[in-house]
Amino acid sequence: IEKVSKFNSVEPCREVQKWPFCCIQDGKNFSRMTNAVLHEVKREGLPVEQRNEILTAILASLTARQNLRREWHARCQSRIARTLPADQKPECRPYWEKDDASMPLPFDLTDVVSELRGQLLEARP
Repeated sequence: IEKVSKFNSVEPCREVQKWPFCCIQDGKNFSRMTNAVLHEVKREGLPVEQRNEILTAILASLTARQNLRREWHARCQSRIARTLPADQKPECRPYWEKDDASMPLPFDLTDVVSELRGQLLEARP
């Protein structure tokens, strides 16, 4: 399994602690999996300990994904990238706007991460 690193280079995904999320290149599949986990966390009757374990695991993955997206987007929009010849410019995809109804989650995961952190803090004594 591979993940996109930097512009267009590809490297193996070997970081087990980042769970399957690091290995999902397709933004839509990542969003679907994340959405499924988020629905599970909101399910009534889920034991608090199990909920907190899920929140802790997904927060690490979402935070890492958000950081990678920010870095990638900044590089694609950098002055250096804009000065490259067209055939050498990095493709700034996937990228979607917040109101894209075809995507289960926004490209910018800041609000999702904040909400989950809040839920985790609420659950702690």
